[in-house]
Amino acid sequence: MNFYTDDISNGYNWKGLERVIARLMEHLGWNDTTVIGGAGDKGCDILATRPEGHQIRSWVVQAKAVSGDRYIGPQALKEAIDALSFYDANIAAVATNGEFTKTARQRQKQLEKNGYTLKLWNGAFIQALINQMPVDHASRRGLRRYQDKIVQKVLAAFERGDKRAFYIVATGLGKTVIAATIARELWEKGCRRILVLCHATDLALQLEQGFWSQIKKEVPTSVFFDGLPPRDTEGISFGLYQSLYGYLPGIEPDQFDVVIVDEAHHALAHGFRTCLEHLKPKFLIGMTATPWRGDGQSLTTVFGEALEKVSLVDGMAMGYLSKVDYRILCDNVDWDNMERISKQNLSIRDLNKRLFLPQRDEAVISEIRKVVKDIPNPKIAIFSPSIEHSNRFADMLSAAGIPCAALSRIDKAERRRRLLAFAAGTYQAVSAVDVMNEGIDIPDVNILLFLRATHSRRIFVQQLGRGLRLSDGKEKVIVLDFVSDIRRMADIIEMNREGKVKGAENEVIYLQEGFVSFSDARMESFVNMWLEDIADLGGSDDETNLKFPEGF
Repeated sequence: MNFYTDDISNGYNWKGLERVIARLMEHLGWNDTTVIGGAGDKGCDILATRPEGHQIRSWVVQAKAVSGDRYIGPQALKEAIDALSFYDANIAAVATNGEFTKTARQRQKQLEKNGYTLKLWNGAFIQALINQMPVDHASRRGLRRYQDKIVQKVLAAFERGDKRAFYIVATGLGKTVIAATIARELWEKGCRRILVLCHATDLALQLEQGFWSQIKKEVPTSVFFDGLPPRDTEGISFGLYQSLYGYLPGIEPDQFDVVIVDEAHHALAHGFRTCLEHLKPKFLIGMTATPWRGDGQSLTTVFGEALEKVSLVDGMAMGYLSKVDYRILCDNVDWDNMERISKQNLSIRDLNKRLFLPQRDEAVISEIRKVVKDIPNPKIAIFSPSIEHSNRFADMLSAAGIPCAALSRIDKAERRRRLLAFAAGTYQAVSAVDVMNEGIDIPDVNILLFLRATHSRRIFVQQLGRGLRLSDGKEKVIVLDFVSDIRRMADIIEMNREGKVKGAENEVIYLQEGFVSFSDARMESFVNMWLEDIADLGGSDDETNLKFPEGF
């Protein structure tokens, strides 16, 4: 058995062919492999890079599935060449489960004479490569101590007959690697039908790809969404609870040996929970980076108590996440009217409106320009309050000499093109609203800019995690937080306090000293006084009425 299953090799699963080619390339040492696929892909189904000597060469691959006696002609080659231009890549390839026409082979030679590098991979070539592949992926990761501890705890729970297990691991600390390793071990124990559920298409695709490096080549994987059900065969199926929900009457409760739920904080949604209540696997596994829910419900009702928790602060203290220089820019606080405001018994919403003055984009850009002067290779991720602001701010920042690309309200291909240009240095910054919260990895980012005043701790931690991944040449991540919500400040100070304790335990100097600074010391004192009186201010809702501390 291997992942080049009969339906794919016979041309009946074109999406599966794209995934097979991507997995093959990853397994053999290509890097940054991304499946574009679908409408509007600009002729490219797979993007990847591969080192050649001292250079990194970028690849675009067009995958074409055929059935019966059909052949691939020159049109596919044209699409691949068009993709070379759109994605500014070096090498193009056309891959098919079938064969190429004589005309296509002739066209390949003509294009190569004109300076294009174009590869043609037919079905026999793909099958031969897969047969020669080693059992394990070229980039299979060894586990860190905390990761192995979680794997062993989950496997022990399975061995003693427990029906469920749950773990919490912050963004950037490898919760998917942990899950994939668990799946590999359970496969060896005879669990050959594994379902991985989440809530979003991009996340399902990312999860499948995240598992590839840890599982053996014998384990087939598949994805399901857009109203399709999971495959009723051996392997690991990744997909959306929304798609599964419509097929529940036709799915036997014990169809899957193991069910793994990612971003488990979504599992209490009605449709998701209905799916989990219908399924009766041998083992249910929940994992998340952000366990908090706005409605206050507890994930333990579905998954039980967490076997292990590893927070962002834990990761920083252990040295597995970037150092953080978190700067709260609170120069927009209306101190002149503080005494009058303090006598009005305001709700949090009203306090935020009166305490914080509007922040001008020009002042924000001025602050960015000061910071980038000291950064050799600035890579900036900007979280905007709206799509309109994201686009306008990107234009303003570009006009100020810092090239910036907006990522919201564009198609997948264009977003990937802009992210590639960002990685290559064409852009120094990217701006978005929510597109960077889940599912996009940008490890080179060394400056985060918060312009969105969300009071959701889950969203805030997801956004912060975008900048915490380690990368070669990255000394630290600088966070510029132009916050306008008192709850955000409370969350940050709580994290800072936890960081000092963890830093002392792990002998990390920057955490012992704290990683948060305020542009105005009065604000830190103000929030600290609030924390003396109000438990978990960060979780308070907009309508909570507050009493000001004495002295303000």
